[in-house]
Order: sequence, then C-alpha cells, then structure tokens
Amino acid sequence: MDMTRLIKFTGVGVLGLCVNLGVTYLLTEFLRVWYLISFTIAALIGWSLMFLANSFFTFAGHSTERYFRRYITFVSGYVGVFAINFVLVFLLTSILHVYYVMSIVVATAVTFLLSFSFVRRYVYH
Repeated sequence: MDMTRLIKFTGVGVLGLCVNLGVTYLLTEFLRVWYLISFTIAALIGWSLMFLANSFFTFAGHSTERYFRRYITFVSGYVGVFAINFVLVFLLTSILHVYYVMSIVVATAVTFLLSFSFVRRYVYH
C-alpha cells in the first residue's frame, strides 16, 4: 500500500467528512430536513469536492483526458460505499439512538479502507 497516498487520501477524507457533517448538520438542525436526507445531500456535495481534491492532490499527475469518466467511476464507487454508510447511520441513529453526527463519523471510519482501495484501483489505476 502506498503510504504517501494513503496519508493524502486520509486528509482529503477528513476534509470531505467535515463538509459532510457541516452540510448534514445545517440541513437537519436549521432547515429541519430529516437527517438521512440531509446526509444524502451532504454526501453528494462531499463526493464532488473529494474527487477534485484527490485528482489534484492525492493522485496528482494523472491525465485529465478521461476526467469526466473518472468522476463517474468515483461517484459510482461511492454510491456503493454510501449504501453501507446509509445502513450503518440508520441503525446507529434510529435503532441504537446514537447522535446522528457521531453515527456518520463511525460509518465513515468503518468504510474508509474500502473507499481508498476502490479509488486507487478503479479510478486512478
């Protein structure tokens, strides 16, 4: 495993998590959107920002020729990971009564290496 890229990917992931938590919190607490809908909207925003950051920082130097195709592959992979996150957040929050923000952090930590492996193998191979 490439430790430099893993460290950079972690930094981008933390940035993405902060965006996700911020948007989820704002939508849920101030606009009264249900936490799972807020989480979904926030994830879509976070994925785009993380794709850009990973393209220009973590995996810099890759050709921009197939940029849109990479973006679609990136988002497709994150949809799969999001399905796991969504179920974990729902179970932790609605069944176990964990605060939704903490549930998002835990679910993200659980799927972190899966995300890195997917991005490294299929998006920036």
